[in-house]
Amino acid sequence: MSWVQLREGCNAIITGAINYRSGAKSFANKVIKETGLSAEEVIEMLNERGI
Repeated sequence: MSWVQLREGCNAIITGAINYRSGAKSFANKVIKETGLSAEEVIEMLNERGI
């Protein structure tokens, strides 16, 4: 998976969007579960790192 798909999945979780790549939301949920961060915090971390 890519950073793009992670961002896309987190955005789908936050906004309830229905148009996202296959697996993006599942990948984001896995990252959220493993890190203990919220979708918003994951997006913030990606932004801070310029990813």
